[in-house]
Amino acid sequence: MISYEVPIILSLLAMAALYNSLDLIEIAEAQAGTWGIFLNPLAALAFFAAMLIATGRFPFEIAEAETEIVAGWTTEYSSALYMTNMGTSYTRMYVMAHLFTLVFLGGWNPLPGFLPASGLLPGLMILVKSLAVMGLMVLLRSIYPRFRVDQGVRIGWHKLFTLSMAAIALSVLLVASGVWGVTP
Repeated sequence: MISYEVPIILSLLAMAALYNSLDLIEIAEAQAGTWGIFLNPLAALAFFAAMLIATGRFPFEIAEAETEIVAGWTTEYSSALYMTNMGTSYTRMYVMAHLFTLVFLGGWNPLPGFLPASGLLPGLMILVKSLAVMGLMVLLRSIYPRFRVDQGVRIGWHKLFTLSMAAIALSVLLVASGVWGVTP
């Protein structure tokens, strides 16, 4: 149950070490020059994969895979309860995509050198980036086969945990060597 939450937290801590803050607004503002995904791609990769597991998106639809006869565990739901249940999955997906956008994609900041910073609505930038992340999450549904429970747990603990620890080491190395450092 927690094999994906630990890498998410460790990836966020790696980025907090880079930006010397736990405040999402300060982290997004500090990315005006360079986005976090370019500074620590290990943390971004670990967070994205753990985000897929956390939201139960394909290929990590483990709860749905166990009882997939007819409609699985949602067979007895109807109308509003079914809509609420299915809508919750997409709400979680949007919230995690929004968090990924704030921490790794610069939040409301455009990519430096490609778009002018003035004239763009900050809310529109966040929405476009979050929808792009959601689109990638949905695209993966058509590419990868579904994992079994043991495979998902193994990925969470063996691969993502190791990757998120390497991301923390990279962040500490960048800050300690003086390559990157943001003072609040």
